Amino acid sequence: MSNFKKILAIVIFTIVLTGCGTKNPIETPGVTVIVQTPIPSAYPYPAEEPTVPIVTFSYPGPLGGSGISETVPTPEYYVTNLVVPTPGNGKAVVTGQLLLGGEGGAPFMATLYLASTVPPSTPDYPPLIAFSEQSDQLGVQDVETGRFLFTDVVPGQYAIIIWTPFGGNPLMDESGSSILFTVNSGEVKDLGIIPIK
Repeated sequence: MSNFKKILAIVIFTIVLTGCGTKNPIETPGVTVIVQTPIPSAYPYPAEEPTVPIVTFSYPGPLGGSGISETVPTPEYYVTNLVVPTPGNGKAVVTGQLLLGGEGGAPFMATLYLASTVPPSTPDYPPLIAFSEQSDQLGVQDVETGRFLFTDVVPGQYAIIIWTPFGGNPLMDESGSSILFTVNSGEVKDLGIIPIK
């Protein structure tokens, strides 16, 4: 009889343990049971490999001169013998030259974007620079001279952004202020030599 009691105790104990491990716990009045479910991750691992968009770029663009036409991965818009075209109807052209240390220096090659500005709400403040790597125009640069070019520019106020893997920074003058400039319809805006230190 004592063996029977031991076996019965083990069976009851096993039933109790099995009942505690069910997904639907026994409801008891006055007791709140919270069942947690795992939250799916929004960032799967391993992450998907980023793709580099392939864009078709024609230099010097649809507006002027004969040039080269090639398909290149963004942002490698480097050419030789850069020719500044005449602006198209209602548009402008922006150019300039990046040299290490200023005049007489070596060309400074960079990934350049043309970023528009947003007027400040308070007149005493400078405008904000609105930059988007996805939508802003990417500049062309001459590998031999450091001269850069943006064509088909809509009239307005702009800044030029130097893009690096760590983010974008606007070109600055010798005083450390962002170089902001306004372009008008039909204008070739030459920013001249911009020294890079």
